[in-house]
Amino acid sequence: MEAAAALSDDFRCPISLEVMTDPVILPSGHTFERRSIQRWLDGGHLTCPVTNLPLPPSPPLIPNHALRRLISAISPPAPPPPAPEEKRPAAPPAASEEVCAMLRLAKSGPEGRKVVMESGDVAALLRWCAAGDETAARAVLHLSLDGDDARVGLVADGAVDALSAASREGRLELARIPGIVAVLAAVAGGGNARAIEQALVVLNWICGESGELAREAIKIGAFHLCEALVNDDNCKIAKNAVELARTLEKLLLGLKLLRNAPGGKLS
Repeated sequence: MEAAAALSDDFRCPISLEVMTDPVILPSGHTFERRSIQRWLDGGHLTCPVTNLPLPPSPPLIPNHALRRLISAISPPAPPPPAPEEKRPAAPPAASEEVCAMLRLAKSGPEGRKVVMESGDVAALLRWCAAGDETAARAVLHLSLDGDDARVGLVADGAVDALSAASREGRLELARIPGIVAVLAAVAGGGNARAIEQALVVLNWICGESGELAREAIKIGAFHLCEALVNDDNCKIAKNAVELARTLEKLLLGLKLLRNAPGGKLS
């Protein structure tokens, strides 16, 4: 134990008394931490801190490689850095009192929904909905109850994206809105570019989920709509139109196979 204690003292700088990491030798033969002895010399001292013997002007500082390797070999390894904390997705913000108030108005009846639609707050409501707020999603769904004009307006304003972001339940509720296929087809046939993109995406989604809605889309001319849009200059519109056409083609192929099967019939 005494030998170990004596050895550990040899690792310490005579000036700072800390274990050395960059040991250097003075012409006097004693070893110091480079930073400590450099500060000593820069302070105007011309003697060895241990022996007090004079040193030559600008004495050389010779690296003590052997001692440095020895210190590195027996020093305890540095602890590993702490593992980074797992980043969790931020929870959507709680609904504000303003959103709750709009939901109450939307649920109260046509007059309340009219107040919300004319208040200019629908854009804010859609932002809350897109952030994942279920209260806002419910309010948007209630606003869609008052006829095709309201539904077309909501789709054009971004309700599709907002409800899709809110939850799968929001998307299912969107598919249950009466007349939604005709509304989306109308928007895709005459809305602005962003509204057309959204309408095609949701038409594709609900037609893929429901054969009944897909047949409805075919009856009202969705194929002709896709043919008109597949060469659109907007690449997103063209891509969405192609994907919708493929979804409808799969349904038609299935119906054809069913019709040709023994005893097959269409519902």
